Amino acid sequence: MWLGLDSSDIIRFGTGALLADLGMTSYPSSLTRRPSGLSRRELQEIRKHPGFTGDFLEKIGIEDPVMTRVVLQHHERYDGSGYPRGLAGEGISALARLFAVADVYDAMTSPRPHRPGLPPHLALAEILRSAGTLYDPEMAELFIKHMGVFPVGCMVELTGGGFAIVAAANRDDPLRPVVILLKLKRKLNRSGLAVNPDEDHFIVTLGRWELVDLGSRDGAEFGRIRRGLDHRK
Repeated sequence: MWLGLDSSDIIRFGTGALLADLGMTSYPSSLTRRPSGLSRRELQEIRKHPGFTGDFLEKIGIEDPVMTRVVLQHHERYDGSGYPRGLAGEGISALARLFAVADVYDAMTSPRPHRPGLPPHLALAEILRSAGTLYDPEMAELFIKHMGVFPVGCMVELTGGGFAIVAAANRDDPLRPVVILLKLKRKLNRSGLAVNPDEDHFIVTLGRWELVDLGSRDGAEFGRIRRGLDHRK
């Protein structure tokens, strides 16, 4: 909406985004879910999937230019290092440049057979680091602004000493979102000492899970977000 798209364009863009990886069904699941990763030759083969998706859409009679560009160009990179055609900069459609950011965010935060998903705030940091090289800096900034510094799903520590999971963003104050309060205790070894005391290793304990708006008067006692935590630990 901030890009000035009308509802029709948004629907076409969203549909293209949902169909973008349909070409991956051309490969056996044993290849795409292998924990050990892919060989160089297999990786080159996988990089053909945008074209397979485009062929499928054409075969069933979908010839929408917005959808087609999103499908064919979402793995192109701003510096020309992407695939399948090595397009760069303005040579990639604006919506494909936007979806490239959303797609890689989804990929980084989702678990894979060979690795767990990154915490959302760390994924955003990676995107910010690559803005201007892999990703269109304007699109990356727009995406991060609307996701929030600590997106929904982030595990965070609060200035009031508690821990929580972000449940809904607060556009007026990104550090005071709606959160789910939870109880954590530091993981200990058999001697009762903290495991790696300089790092965050916690156990979620059973207890009351409470939804709190940190931006409200009632939520003020819990403070604001002090930092994000790595849920993998």
